[in-house]
Amino acid sequence: MLVRHTNGVHMKKFYDRKEELAALASLKDGTNLAVIYGRRRIGKTRLVLEHLKGLSYRYVFIPRYLSLHRFLKDLADEHDIPEFVSLKDALSHLFKTSENVFIDEFQNLKYLDASIFSNMQRMIDEMDFSGHNVNIFVADSSHSMMRDIFMEHSHPLYGRARIAMNIRPLPLKAVTDILADFGVNDFAKQIEFYAVFGGVPRYYEYLRGTDNFNEEMRRLFFTEAAPLREEGKIVLLSEFGGEFSTYLSVLDAVAHGRRALGDIAAELNQSSPTVNKYLSTLRKEYSLVRRLVPATERPDKSRRGQYVVDDNFLSFWLRFVKRYENYYEQGLDDMVYEFFRRDINSFVSRTFEEIARQTIKSNEEYERVGSWWNRRGDEIDIIALNEGRKEILFGEVKWKSRPVGWNVVEDLMKKRELVNWHKEDRRERFLMVSKSGFTKSCLERMDGEGVMHWDLEDISALLKRYMR
Repeated sequence: MLVRHTNGVHMKKFYDRKEELAALASLKDGTNLAVIYGRRRIGKTRLVLEHLKGLSYRYVFIPRYLSLHRFLKDLADEHDIPEFVSLKDALSHLFKTSENVFIDEFQNLKYLDASIFSNMQRMIDEMDFSGHNVNIFVADSSHSMMRDIFMEHSHPLYGRARIAMNIRPLPLKAVTDILADFGVNDFAKQIEFYAVFGGVPRYYEYLRGTDNFNEEMRRLFFTEAAPLREEGKIVLLSEFGGEFSTYLSVLDAVAHGRRALGDIAAELNQSSPTVNKYLSTLRKEYSLVRRLVPATERPDKSRRGQYVVDDNFLSFWLRFVKRYENYYEQGLDDMVYEFFRRDINSFVSRTFEEIARQTIKSNEEYERVGSWWNRRGDEIDIIALNEGRKEILFGEVKWKSRPVGWNVVEDLMKKRELVNWHKEDRRERFLMVSKSGFTKSCLERMDGEGVMHWDLEDISALLKRYMR
């Protein structure tokens, strides 16, 4: 069921997350602490509440700015418990009188009582030792804070979590289900929305049940009261705090085409080792950037590594909002919208390429699937390798409004000579992927020469067959 509001659509239906729900359901008797973290808007609260459906539980939201006295009074009123004078006693009472307790925005507890995490350690250890049954769920958007609280040896709550779950974006298949329920059934439109919002479910609730992509983007980003214009800044501020400006500069450089380490360092006027430290943090701890290498090379050996922003929404925000801050300050929203209209197809094409690569990966025919490039600037959208068969697949992906002709296939075939992988004894295959299909003569030649070809209908069918 969808509930419509003036600002968009509120989701009542729960999508995907079967593995996460199964993990939460696996909690057995005893004192169990489950830690749920992930980027803002990813659906942490919704996941835990879905698990708790039909169960007895208490939900406690921890506000950032509230006095301890006011918080304890509100807690007593909301849950019909005594009004305690200490946070420790209040939480202890909840833990000992409840089957399930869900503490949302958990890290804010430290602003109410700096000693609360040490006190919680003692509470959990005592309840666990005595055999007390309670499931304590804690959620927060700050990856770094949750990591420090539960995964640092020096922290009192280290080792207490039975489950620590990093909630990742929903897969494309789940997003197409969401959009179909919102009235967006055209697969091309679904890809456009996915290119902007990725697998973050909350953003889709801002839609008004229309498949007019450009107008929805205009309302959400390119008007004076656009509800998502500041969202990228809020996401990064909530995670990086005082280091926000540094990490924003790194992400901004990557989003605008500075993809090699040396180029990023030069853009920021920083040393390569310094920038590499930030990139490593963004990649390994936050999954906000990804390091790519040509598919024919080993990641640990390649000197041709390139970085890309690995979050659809932030990539869009950096490209179309942050880039034009000065225009917004001058009230030139309409001009920025025209820049968006001019460049959006190029932006979406990157997502379409990745969807094609993921579709190939999903049928597990090839061990390595990626793209390829050289120092001269030649690029191939798809390279897939099967070492056992010495088979290589070359692919070209086009997000264009017109059908692809045979000349594009010929260009791809010429590029095969640039790739040296098992060149003397390999088996070669070719794949063309096109949003708008192919000319009749191109289809006939591809069929005659054994070139595989996918249009949007083919991709959609393969998505339903192979991908989650």
